[in-house]
Amino acid sequence: MTADSGPRTLLFFDERREAILPYSSDAFKVSTGPRERVLERYLGVIVLDRDGTIWRIDEIRFEHLWGESRWRRIFSFVNGGTRKISVTLRQAPEIRFNEMRQRAVDYITKRPELIEQYFDKTDPGQAVSQAARSSTASELFDALGAPAPLDCLDALIAGS
Repeated sequence: MTADSGPRTLLFFDERREAILPYSSDAFKVSTGPRERVLERYLGVIVLDRDGTIWRIDEIRFEHLWGESRWRRIFSFVNGGTRKISVTLRQAPEIRFNEMRQRAVDYITKRPELIEQYFDKTDPGQAVSQAARSSTASELFDALGAPAPLDCLDALIAGS
């Protein structure tokens, strides 16, 4: 993935929370919340691109509070510690698409509310059925109703 290609929709597979969520590639530039919680939540997460490339988040570097001026950085600190970050991805050739498809089916079956909250599909059952039949990453994205990058999560959020 190159920085000049514009934002892309990516699927994050969080094995610890058994969740799949759509993120914009812009999320690799900003985080909110305590560093330790961001690291705990995202290090090792599997990332699937529509082109079929599979990565793991290998490193997250916290560069500075968000904003160019001192006042904007103070505002970032007051609003939860919004930071400029950079993320290192490591390709994961040991993981195959079939495994990703099965994880998507499992995670959506266990947490169907994620489809309704974060994806463009409204029927989790239909999403699971179509995902199970997908043969490419692009088909999986379509089956789940992966939104456009502007409608995806766009920051690594510490969350619970």
